Amino acid sequence: MSNNILEAAKALLPYLKDCGAEAIEPQLIELIEKGEAGQSMNIPIGKLVRNHDKAKLQFDALLKKRQSGEEIRSYSPLPGDSSAPVATSEYVCPKEGGCTCGKYPTGWDRHSIEDAIPICPKLEQPLILNSAEYSVSQLREIQFSYHLSIN
Repeated sequence: MSNNILEAAKALLPYLKDCGAEAIEPQLIELIEKGEAGQSMNIPIGKLVRNHDKAKLQFDALLKKRQSGEEIRSYSPLPGDSSAPVATSEYVCPKEGGCTCGKYPTGWDRHSIEDAIPICPKLEQPLILNSAEYSVSQLREIQFSYHLSIN
């Protein structure tokens, strides 16, 4: 099997939902596995993908990158148990001297990476990480970076 087509098909997997083609994922995985086992799957992969316009466009773009020698990056989850709880991180009001709004007088603990960092209702700024490992200037940089990422 053409390595370019196989690599483009693998890289397409995370995009299938966005392309509205998540229904073809099991078939595409099966074709990829057959291709990795040495069977020629160029035509079946092409036929499967080309039945979905957005998936076809994405696949063609990934294939073009692969053929040009450009690296194709795709997402794969980190190994390990992602359901395990993360260590909590304490966040505090960004105002020096502590909370003035009264909503977070003792700070706020983030128990999951998926928990959104709350906004101080008085200052309209996100709470900042409270850690002895960070200097005040580092904490302000973290706050500034976060503010830029949400705007």
